[in-house]
Amino acid sequence: MSKSQKCSLILWGLAWSAIALGATPTIASETEANKIASARASTKAQDLLSPGIELSKYFTDLDTRTYQLGQLNLEKFCQDFPYNSKCRDANTSPTESNPIEMETEPDSIPVPVPPPAPSEDIESSTTKQKSGWAIVPEISTLGLGGHVVRRIIPQVNARVGVNAFGLDLDGAIDTDVDYEANLNLFNVSTLADIHPFKSSGFRISTGLVFSNNNFDGSGDLSQLVIDELQDRDELDDDTIARLEEIDNLATVDAEVDISNSVSPYLGIGGGNAVAKGKGFGFWWNLGVIFSGMPQINLSTDVDSDRILDELDESGDSDEAQEILEETQAAADEATEEQEDDIQDALDFVNIYPVLSLGISYQF
Repeated sequence: MSKSQKCSLILWGLAWSAIALGATPTIASETEANKIASARASTKAQDLLSPGIELSKYFTDLDTRTYQLGQLNLEKFCQDFPYNSKCRDANTSPTESNPIEMETEPDSIPVPVPPPAPSEDIESSTTKQKSGWAIVPEISTLGLGGHVVRRIIPQVNARVGVNAFGLDLDGAIDTDVDYEANLNLFNVSTLADIHPFKSSGFRISTGLVFSNNNFDGSGDLSQLVIDELQDRDELDDDTIARLEEIDNLATVDAEVDISNSVSPYLGIGGGNAVAKGKGFGFWWNLGVIFSGMPQINLSTDVDSDRILDELDESGDSDEAQEILEETQAAADEATEEQEDDIQDALDFVNIYPVLSLGISYQF
């Protein structure tokens, strides 16, 4: 190897040595920088935790705070919806099992207390509830009978009643004729009872009454016929005297429908048969039925055979027939007067009074 080649090799070796010596500090500085960056990252991660708390402790505290946050959310929910089923057993106050409280917890808001139950609900809870159905046997100016009562809504009841009665009324009608009469009553009422006051049994009743009430009887019209013959002055006194000796010269049959078939009713009363917790109770009604004027039908029967037999003794049949016709005309006049008298006597039936007393029982 020549001298010049050796010099070249030496120079190349020196150059590589210089390069190697310069690279070592650079690598060292890079390694140190990595260590510093890791330390800073570790410090930032550590800062996320409370000083001195290990990683496991961090997750334990995180679970605790999550539980506390859930409790706060449940408390707020129960404050807004206190009657929700989730809030029945909720315990939003700190206990020994939950000793850690958040320092930022706001002042506790009182849970609203449900308003006290109405007195009616308290009564129903302490009083045995009845069925809302009741029966009421009663005596009434409409006859013997009773009602079935049903509570519809608070303070309004509905009832259906039946009353019937039969009575002999001999001589009860104040007219010039004594009637042997029978009174027949049959009424079906469909009414609504309104109780304006909760604490009182007072009621206002209204509705309809379906009726089949009638009066039928018969009476002796003879004296009225004789009086009418005397007033007419068509027959001589001897003929009138002979007619007066005939028993039951003329009779009248009366049929009176006391009320319309359907009539409105209005009245007041006392006693709520279907009040809550009520068993037996007293019952009364006072009202009127607007039944209209009674319908009167009278028919007269003149004993023509007796009249002809009595007057034919004179042998003048034409005269006897004429007397019979006069008697019949007098009987018709007497019947019209009698109809007016009955109409006046039964004028009160136009607005028929109703009074009833009874005992109620709720099942």
